[in-house]
Amino acid sequence: MLVTRGSGRLGRRGRLAGALAVGAIGFTTLMSLTLAGPASAAPAATCAQGSGPHLAGKKITAATIAPYTGTSGLECADLAGSNLSGLSLVQFDLTRADLKNANLSNANLGQATLSGADLAGANLAGANLIQATMSGVNLSGADLKSAKLGQATLTGANLSGATLTSANLEQVTLNHANLSKANLSKANLEEVTAQDASFKGANLSDADFTAATLTGAQFKGAKLSGANFSSATDGPESAGQPGSGSTGATGSAAVKSPVSRGDLRLYLIFFCIVLLISMVSLTIRRFVSYRNGGTGFGGAAGIVQAGTTYGGGGGFGGAGGFGGAGGFGGPTAADGVPSSTVPGSPFGGSSFGGSSFGGSSWNQPAGGVGTLGGLGGPGGPGALGGQRTVAPGKVVMAIIGALLVTGGIYFLGSEIINTVVVQVGSASYLCGSDCGTRFANSAAIPFILGITALIVGAVFRAVSRPRRWF
Repeated sequence: MLVTRGSGRLGRRGRLAGALAVGAIGFTTLMSLTLAGPASAAPAATCAQGSGPHLAGKKITAATIAPYTGTSGLECADLAGSNLSGLSLVQFDLTRADLKNANLSNANLGQATLSGADLAGANLAGANLIQATMSGVNLSGADLKSAKLGQATLTGANLSGATLTSANLEQVTLNHANLSKANLSKANLEEVTAQDASFKGANLSDADFTAATLTGAQFKGAKLSGANFSSATDGPESAGQPGSGSTGATGSAAVKSPVSRGDLRLYLIFFCIVLLISMVSLTIRRFVSYRNGGTGFGGAAGIVQAGTTYGGGGGFGGAGGFGGAGGFGGPTAADGVPSSTVPGSPFGGSSFGGSSFGGSSWNQPAGGVGTLGGLGGPGGPGALGGQRTVAPGKVVMAIIGALLVTGGIYFLGSEIINTVVVQVGSASYLCGSDCGTRFANSAAIPFILGITALIVGAVFRAVSRPRRWF
């Protein structure tokens, strides 16, 4: 009985173990088949670059690409040297396409796929690449001035020697990307993720790396003048901070500027306008004054006035002397007494001798009024005397000179403002001990143009000054 009972228990246990084993095998088989399904699926077909549609060197229109809309028909397409400027290629699949030296300026490639594509030397100025997928893309030497790449993915992309001045790369992924010797001056790289990216020898002047993630990124030989790395993770030491130098070496503490670069430029423009108006007004006034300044007027005619230096009037004549009183005559014949028999009496000859007064009551009237003075001779030259000659051409030259002078001052002033004032976010600082380095790294062309314009303008104004000929 004991043996029989034991044997029954062992049989039941064996059957239970067998059932569990079968269930385990079935479950394992089912799971294996389930997991093996997708794994055994054929991998996505790949194509050789340029093996797709051959459209190289052609002018591509909307009609040309219409058949490929919403498909992968342009995958691996040969578009080298083609002209796609201004086209809408939103969400197009251009994976591994050959776009070397293609013209994509102002094209809309929003959310397009360009992974593995070759755009070396392509023109993408002003293009829209927002949220585009561009992992492993080759953009070496490409022109991306003012392009919009916000939130695009460029992991492992090659942008060496590319031009990205004033481009918008906000929140772009640039992990392991190569941007050596690229020009990113004034580019917006806020919140960019560029871990282990290379910026060696790149021009990052005035670029904005605010809140960027730069762990492991390399900046050896990069130009960092005016670059902003505020709140960035693992950016170059002190680069773009107040008092920092163009190589990231810390300089002396900078002084906060009371005005921003923009305000200083406005003040400079106002000063140049006032100076220009003043110089042009001076030129016109001088021209009018010299044109009106002829030979001086003669002095006024002499005034008719006796006894003065004008007119030489005659002096008054002396008063006539009184004549001696005539003697009273004797009795006349009318009295019956012959005159010869009457001795002379006090009144001889006649009641009055000669006349009551000798000659006349007055010898002569007072001396006559002098003759009228002759008109004065013509006066000498006036205060602006002499003949003036101001040719209209000289006036034009003087105005051109004024424009050159004010233009030169603006060029020089703008460059000095950009160099001396360091803009960090919304704050402005005056450069510290690195001012000399910042000037050395500044572009020479504005300084050369400014100085040349000043010299030429001064020469023009000196040559155009009116001349006096007597």
